[in-house]
Amino acid sequence: MKRNVTRRIAGVVGAAAVAVALACSDAGTTDPLGRTSNNVSTDTASHGGSGNPHDSSGVGNPAPRPVPSFTLVAHVGTPHPTASDTLVNDPVVGATVTVSKFGYIFKSGGGHDTVTITETPVATVTTDANGNANFPNLKGDDGYSVKAEPPPGVALGTARVVLPLAYAATIKTTLILRKP
Repeated sequence: MKRNVTRRIAGVVGAAAVAVALACSDAGTTDPLGRTSNNVSTDTASHGGSGNPHDSSGVGNPAPRPVPSFTLVAHVGTPHPTASDTLVNDPVVGATVTVSKFGYIFKSGGGHDTVTITETPVATVTTDANGNANFPNLKGDDGYSVKAEPPPGVALGTARVVLPLAYAATIKTTLILRKP
């Protein structure tokens, strides 16, 4: 039994060594796919355009950039009890919505690195009759947290969402306040 286990282990190790040797062998190129440039594919039918579909070198479409400024529309609601759609909600009138700019402070220290999240309030608005709070002219390249609190005396919890960057002129988000 011990010999059979030893033979199997030796066989597996030998097969792994052969696979590694073949994978690492010099085939006359440093590119395992045999490409000669980043734009070798002209098969637009299967790839939707020119260029290698697996190319992540940055050649092609540039990454989107955040907008300079945007308007945030925050809707605050509670779950609608008889709705079959979970997106249907009843607006909360008079809820307090606070938008805060957030950031990170990294501190390294002998293998015990720490990250402190900072939040600086930018604006606070009370929701209207439709449960909406509007925040115009927010900077698109800043990250924000949005927190909704129920009106005084209403037994609902709070809700929070984070918006890292804005890529549209208007951003709409919904915060649902639930019973605690």
